[in-house]
Amino acid sequence: MDDIDLELDEMELVAAAAGYYYYSCLTKQPSRGLSPRRCEFMTEVLNGHDDFCREMLRMDKHVFHKLCDILRQRAMLRDTSGVMIEEQLAIFLNIVGHNERNRVIQERFQHSGETISRHFNNVLKAIKSLSREVCNLLSSQHLQKFTTMLDFIHISRLQ
Repeated sequence: MDDIDLELDEMELVAAAAGYYYYSCLTKQPSRGLSPRRCEFMTEVLNGHDDFCREMLRMDKHVFHKLCDILRQRAMLRDTSGVMIEEQLAIFLNIVGHNERNRVIQERFQHSGETISRHFNNVLKAIKSLSREVCNLLSSQHLQKFTTMLDFIHISRLQ
């Protein structure tokens, strides 16, 4: 009888541990709600003085919005339920432009470290893909100009 009670106690302990693990790890709870600080920061950057945007994002506002539009139109990034493309790009530019650590960005944007890291990596992949397109476009334009220049030199020598 004691062995059966011991086995039941062990099973209850395992079940309790599994329940705790499921509750704490598998059911994600937002670590922070929609914070006025986060909203204020993005509003100040995007609607505030141009110099502040340039200082925080290392980019003019119109260039920032244009880049967001390109990333959105080409489906390189998408808005998520909690983070719009503008905020994702701002997170990336803050980290790269100021060599900020994840913890500092967590406080500034009021997101978890995992969310910051995920969006940073998504934007990095998108920028990498976009840079390939730009390099290919520039290479083909330069090749076309170079070919035109060679044709001109060849024709000049014939005359």
